[in-house]
Amino acid sequence: MSCYWVGEVVPLAVTAFLPLDTNMMFVTSLMLSLAVEECHLHKRIALKMLTFVGAKPQWLMAGFMMITSFISLWISDTACAALMSPIAYALLEAIMIHKMSPLPDKSRNESEIVLQENGDMKKNEARTGLDVSRLSKRDRGICKCLMLIVAHASLIGGTGTINSTGPNLIFRDTLEKFYPGEDTGISYLSWMAFAVPPMICYMFASWMVVQLQFLGLRHIVRIFKPSTEEEKKDEDYVHKAVDTAYHELGPMTFAEKSTLVIFMLTVASWITSDPKVFKGWAMFFKKGYVTDSCSGMLAVFMLFVWPREVPDIPFLRPESDRNRPAVRREALLTWDAVKRRFPWSVILLLGAGFAISKSVKESGLSSLIACNMEYLLAGLPLPIMQVHMFMDFL
Repeated sequence: MSCYWVGEVVPLAVTAFLPLDTNMMFVTSLMLSLAVEECHLHKRIALKMLTFVGAKPQWLMAGFMMITSFISLWISDTACAALMSPIAYALLEAIMIHKMSPLPDKSRNESEIVLQENGDMKKNEARTGLDVSRLSKRDRGICKCLMLIVAHASLIGGTGTINSTGPNLIFRDTLEKFYPGEDTGISYLSWMAFAVPPMICYMFASWMVVQLQFLGLRHIVRIFKPSTEEEKKDEDYVHKAVDTAYHELGPMTFAEKSTLVIFMLTVASWITSDPKVFKGWAMFFKKGYVTDSCSGMLAVFMLFVWPREVPDIPFLRPESDRNRPAVRREALLTWDAVKRRFPWSVILLLGAGFAISKSVKESGLSSLIACNMEYLLAGLPLPIMQVHMFMDFL
């Protein structure tokens, strides 16, 4: 099967339909991210947080690092990267086109910039494409840094919670299989307590390394120096562009509020189900009957039921308007949107990995490899860890 996987002889979808709790938890995370994307809640959160960070490139990168990592804590890291990359690219395009403007003062009216539904930042008039070859070496480095920071932050944020990336879920599932009926000590809250502090260190390290690679140490040191007049003009433009894009979204819609409430209730249920520090609500059910995927799938069910506009309830209308038939509202998440945008390949590959893992274990191949490794490496922990890290890298 591994040879078929590497050679892509046939699709592995036929091996992937395994009713595992881990798969359902991952489906839940992806469905929630789809609902967030449908109502553009991620865009509102990102732009609002960007209005608080400085307009200097260094602070802008730090802002994107924090925002993307925060969003990636709660949804799939893959989905987070897909949501945040268009916003980062649109902002970069607006900034660099402004820098290449032939106008002496590079003046722009902030109302010329609009953040469209697809995440692209456009001008109201005809759009000018970004010619990267015309950018200076420093500006090209800034573009590379910001896009890489979005990718890095999605992965780094995914380490902070148990459900935001596949390996975390697989790790918990593997422990539960090897130690059935025993308390592994892993819960949503305990994982966060263990993983969030190093996650913050990873964020800072990535922010530093990416800038050192493409911009050099001098660029980082300049964060503490006052900006020149030219830099102040560019920073004012960035601030106005972000602020205008945020205000173009208008007031928070009913769909955004509903999605946010469902999302917060879902996260709260995951945290309080079995927090270890006190007895959670899972104690009211037989052990093993209720898992995190249960509350997650309940949230997904609510997304398909709850309307994206205020419900049209007859007895809540004025008396003069109660006789007309009720208008059916579209749900927060529709099956058409799921069929169109859900990354089925991610779930299928995850299931294929489970299928191969089970076949390796049942055939005894895993025990054979472990015994040979112990013999060859003489049971030394460091070489064994190095071999595992190399295999994970591949």
